[in-house]
Amino acid sequence: DLAMVRGTWMPSVLTEGMFMILPEQEAALRTREGHHLYALGIYEGVRRFLRDRARRE
Repeated sequence: DLAMVRGTWMPSVLTEGMFMILPEQEAALRTREGHHLYALGIYEGVRRFLRDRARRE
C-alpha cells in the first residue's frame, strides 16, 4: 500500500530496507553504526542509479 506516495517537484526516494519486526534488524537500527550503514546503502544505491543513467544518455 503506497498511499503515502505523492507526486513531487523534485527527485525523491522511498526506501524500506530494514524491518523493525525482525529482531536483528531492529537491533541494528538502534545503533549509530546501523544508521550509518543503512544511510550508506541508500547513498550507494542512488549514486549507482545516477551513474548508470548518465552512461545511457
